[in-house]
Amino acid sequence: VLEVKLIEARGVAAADTGGKSDPYCVLECGTTKHESKTMDATLNPVWNETFQFKFTSETAKMLVVEVFDRDKFRVGNESLGLVKINFGELEADVLNDLWLPLKDKQGRNAQGQLHLQVSY
Repeated sequence: VLEVKLIEARGVAAADTGGKSDPYCVLECGTTKHESKTMDATLNPVWNETFQFKFTSETAKMLVVEVFDRDKFRVGNESLGLVKINFGELEADVLNDLWLPLKDKQGRNAQGQLHLQVSY
């Protein structure tokens, strides 16, 4: 079992006209997805939510957490960046406390960082 605590983000991009965003995250491991709650009008959201994924080394080798801006008036939500964590880079059976820079879908630096605690 993979346990992911989505703690917070800091300095995410402003996607709304008021200079803020309404960030939420989609966490994906293998074929399982979870979605966090939306934090309204902030560039430094605090979620403190924990998610669990059941997986085997054959079904999943990576965790992807993508931060989106929830848009109430436009169709589709804008990606603010993502992180990819390869399980080979983590210590098994250890709580890995990570501050990770957000990247765009092409792997270039995006604005902001994501704070996670991951163990499996």
